[in-house]
Amino acid sequence: MFVLQQRVLEKCIMDITKKAFGDQIETDNRGTFLNRIKEITLETFQLNYGEEILLLQQELRQSQETIEKTKLEYFDREQQLIINLEQKLQEQQILQLKELNNLQEMYDEQNQLNKKLQVNLDRLNRQNNELTQQNNQLNKEISNLKENYSQFEQQQKIKNQEIYEFRQKFEQQVSTNSILEQQYKSMKQEMEKVIKEMQRKNQSQIDENIILENEVQRLKWEYEQLKTKKHQESQKYKEALEQLKQKSQNKIREYKQKLKEVQNKDAFIIELQDQIKELEDHIEFQQGQHKQSIKNLEVQYKKQFENLEQNMEQEKSIIQQHLSKSLESTLNDKDREILSLFSQTQQLKQSLQIEQDIKQKNVIKFEDQIKQLNQQMNELNNEIQDQLMKIQQLEQELIKKDQNIKLLLNDVDELRQFSEQTLNTLRENQDYLSELEREKQQQHEIIENIQNQLEIQIKGSFSYKRLGEELEQRCKLYKQEHCLMLEEQLKRQASCQQEIDKLNDENQQNILNFENQQKKLKLEFKLQSEEQMRQYNQLEKESQQMNEQIENLEKQHQELIQDLESYITQYTNALSQIEELKNREKDLIQTQSKNQQIWNNEKQLLTSQLEDQKVQLNKLKQQVIISVGKQKQQLKQQLIETKQFIQNRLQSYDIDIREYLQNQIKRILQLSNQELYLEKRNHEVILKDFEIEFDRKIDQVKREYKLIQEEQDIIIKQKMQQIYQYDQSINDLKKQLNLKIQESDNLQSQFLISDQLCKELQKKAEIDQMHSQKTISQLQEELIQIQQTVDFIQRERQYFEQRYNDFKVMSERKLDQISREYQQQIQQLEVLVQKNEKVDSSPVFLKHSLSSSQGFHRSPNMIKQNYHYQKPPNYGSPTLRTPNKSPINERADKTIEELRVEIHQQKEKLSRMKLNFTESQKKSKISSNY
Repeated sequence: MFVLQQRVLEKCIMDITKKAFGDQIETDNRGTFLNRIKEITLETFQLNYGEEILLLQQELRQSQETIEKTKLEYFDREQQLIINLEQKLQEQQILQLKELNNLQEMYDEQNQLNKKLQVNLDRLNRQNNELTQQNNQLNKEISNLKENYSQFEQQQKIKNQEIYEFRQKFEQQVSTNSILEQQYKSMKQEMEKVIKEMQRKNQSQIDENIILENEVQRLKWEYEQLKTKKHQESQKYKEALEQLKQKSQNKIREYKQKLKEVQNKDAFIIELQDQIKELEDHIEFQQGQHKQSIKNLEVQYKKQFENLEQNMEQEKSIIQQHLSKSLESTLNDKDREILSLFSQTQQLKQSLQIEQDIKQKNVIKFEDQIKQLNQQMNELNNEIQDQLMKIQQLEQELIKKDQNIKLLLNDVDELRQFSEQTLNTLRENQDYLSELEREKQQQHEIIENIQNQLEIQIKGSFSYKRLGEELEQRCKLYKQEHCLMLEEQLKRQASCQQEIDKLNDENQQNILNFENQQKKLKLEFKLQSEEQMRQYNQLEKESQQMNEQIENLEKQHQELIQDLESYITQYTNALSQIEELKNREKDLIQTQSKNQQIWNNEKQLLTSQLEDQKVQLNKLKQQVIISVGKQKQQLKQQLIETKQFIQNRLQSYDIDIREYLQNQIKRILQLSNQELYLEKRNHEVILKDFEIEFDRKIDQVKREYKLIQEEQDIIIKQKMQQIYQYDQSINDLKKQLNLKIQESDNLQSQFLISDQLCKELQKKAEIDQMHSQKTISQLQEELIQIQQTVDFIQRERQYFEQRYNDFKVMSERKLDQISREYQQQIQQLEVLVQKNEKVDSSPVFLKHSLSSSQGFHRSPNMIKQNYHYQKPPNYGSPTLRTPNKSPINERADKTIEELRVEIHQQKEKLSRMKLNFTESQKKSKISSNY
């Protein structure tokens, strides 16, 4: 609003200046124009407020004088108080000395009594010491008895605890025996089951052995049958050979050619026979080994079974014997211990009873002694109480005296405090006076600053309080200045009215003088014109002064507007700062909420990651366990499969061998001995090859098994390494989690700190808002007051403008009257000039020339006489002619020309005055509008 009003005012001023001065004021000259207005306002301010400054200085001097008077009064009062205090202190000291003397006497008496009492107390103390020694001895004996009794009780408690512990151990032993019996029964049952299983297995093994023996016997019988058949066949073959030999002798020649072809076959047959023999030997060796292994197994199983039965029976017997012996021994030991403990307790009880009887007797004696001692003590106590009563009475008297002394000291302290308070009040008054002097100095500085400049510089750092105080000071100064301005304007109006009245009187006197002094118009007209010019110049000066005053007021008004604008800008800046603080608070709250959300999100993420990692760990563990189990199962299956494969291979080899043997045996039975020999050799070679292949395959299987084991070991190691790595990763994750938790704790602590800081900032912001609102309300009130003062100034200004306009109208009217009167005078002068010209041209003028000349010479001072306009002059008789006729006519001609010139000059001056007056009116209107 204020900024808009200022802009509107500036536009109005510029429009008025353009209307008044036309296009003379340009944009470049606005600054000079405004600077000129400021200079004029400063000059008017110095002119108007010089008296006020002097009044303020006088008031300061008066205040300084009053302050000095108050200082003198305070110093007088201080001296009087100090004198009174010294007198009171002296009186109190005298009283204290008297009381101290009395107390000294009382103290001496008390010392004597104390000495007497001390003697009695020493005697009583000796008796008390003896009694205390006796009491101590008795107490020592009683304490010894108590200690013995307590030791006995402790021993009894220990024995009771041992009995209780023995009972507990016995119960534990019983419970353990019961548990052992149960375990023995369970073991017995298990061993019976194992024996039954072993018997069953042995029975099955015996059955298998019987079957094997039957098969062996069957094979033996078959082998014997085969032998008998072979023997029979061999006998047949021998008979056939003999027959063949006989036949062969006949065919030897035929076969000699074929010998070379058969020799190779014979060698091969021989080798086969050798192999067959080796195979038979190997088969017999295996059968023998098999029988021996069966026998050895039977013997081992029997021995193991017998050893197991013997061991079981021995262990049973040993356990039973050990348990029975341990139970009997423990029971016997415990019974012995219980009997010994009972006997010890009985003995202890008897000894305790005896000791208690003795102690009771001693206690009764000691009680009698204690009673006697107590009687003596009571007597001594009564005496001591009497003495103490006396001592208490003396102490009460001393306490009363001490109280009196304390009261006196309190009075002294109160006087000191009073004196200190008075000194403090004097110091405060001095500080207050020094502050007043500082304020006066500040006022002097403010007045000097006002004299030098109108602008007040705000020193120090920016603060709303200082700004408010300076606003209040400025408003007060502006109010005072405005009041003074009003008073000065009223004074000036009164002076202007007086001057106007004076001018009216002078104009009336001038009119009368002009009517009375028509003859002296030539000389007096110049004087009157000069006086009127002077008056007009004075009026112009006064009008200029009024315009300058108006301009000063306008400058002041502009400065007020500028100050208001500065205050408004400061107010807006303060509001913007408050809004910025609010925005910052909002931002802080948002950032806090965001940080909290981020922290919560991170926490959730971490928890979710933890849970995921835990799930993954569990999954990995399960997978590892499953994979290890699967691998174990696979290994087991592979081992089982390899075992089965080996067993199947062995079985297949056994079957193949058996089948091959049977086939060979059949072939041997069919063929002759040579063929049997060759077949045996071939069979042995085949068996050797078969054994070599079998061994080689077994080695391959072993190698494959070893390779599988190594691969499985490598896989297991890799899996273990993976598990170890997973464990390490889990540990790393745990560490990271701990770090994250620590970071979260740190973030929580930081968040709490930031919350506290935010709360403190909010509190500070609220306090600042409160202060700012207070300052804003104060500024608003001050602005309202300033607006009110501005409105009041505007009203006053309107009033003065109306008065000024009225004065202008009056002055214009008076100027019009003056111009009219001047015109009338000019017209009258012209009429007179015309009349004089007519007189000069007429014959009458010639007739009266002599008389006029004579009369003129006789009365040379006729020019100074006053004549009216209508009356013609008396020129005398025209008959006489003198030589002075010509100069008289010349002077008349000169005066007429001069009058005409002067009339023309007066007209030009009037026109100029009118122009100046109109210009001054325009300027005044512009300034009033501004």
